[in-house]
Amino acid sequence: MRRAALALTLSALLAAGCTTGATVAGEPASVSGVVPVRPTTKLTAPPEEKLPGVGECFDAKVLGRVPCARSHEAEVTWLETLPQHLPKAYPDDSTLLASSIPRCAEKLTEYMGSEAAPASRLRVGAIWPDKALWATGQHYVICTVVEVGPDGAPVSRTGSLKDALKKDFWAYQLCTAGSPSKAETLVGVPCDQPHVGEALPSVKNLGKSSDKIPSAEQLHSTMDKHCKQVVIDYLLAPEGRPDVATSWRVPSERDWSEGYTVGTCFAETNKPVSKTVRGIGGQAELPA
Repeated sequence: MRRAALALTLSALLAAGCTTGATVAGEPASVSGVVPVRPTTKLTAPPEEKLPGVGECFDAKVLGRVPCARSHEAEVTWLETLPQHLPKAYPDDSTLLASSIPRCAEKLTEYMGSEAAPASRLRVGAIWPDKALWATGQHYVICTVVEVGPDGAPVSRTGSLKDALKKDFWAYQLCTAGSPSKAETLVGVPCDQPHVGEALPSVKNLGKSSDKIPSAEQLHSTMDKHCKQVVIDYLLAPEGRPDVATSWRVPSERDWSEGYTVGTCFAETNKPVSKTVRGIGGQAELPA
């Protein structure tokens, strides 16, 4: 067995390469830039003839295949050969990300039955060969889905995630301890624990990574228009609420080049709550 890299993408949502924005009571809040966080771990990966198949589950520490009913950390959504135009010399992580993540994100959407993964605790992952395997001509990428904990690392789970978000997005909804419009790095927490941010499933595709990233003004204008109605529908509050802001996170230029091109809307409360504000309406007090 040899070593291979697993890139767990936190996207423009947790990865802090994004910029953020918010609208509170109709007034735009300030926009802040943040620093990317792209955790990478090492896995023991087999050569091509022993790669796991689509739908197989495995332990992320050893890439050992296990039945999905048993505890595991990752699930394969697609396998593919990386583009032939990549250099013969081993590419850097940014090049490998840009060559892997757009396709893996596309396959994750198909596998989940929903485009809402960026607003959930489920993350797209990509495994590619190490230098030794690359030198033998093995240029594969394994696309995976993992569930992440508060630190962004995979958590052990049981059961397949096939069509999981299509069946029940709310079981995997991302809630955040920090402010989506202000925090540099978001810490995900269960939605029944104190939180101020609730990610909404109506994510916005902002373009293709192969195209030039829109300006910050264009990105924030697009998300402002998109997220206002999304949050109103989420709250069931046609006039909005002064204690719940509409906020969003969009990719930075580096995120964009690596395939993270989705913007995510949040309902952001002005104090921590221990249950979601979905369907709260316009009059009821925020839950404690």
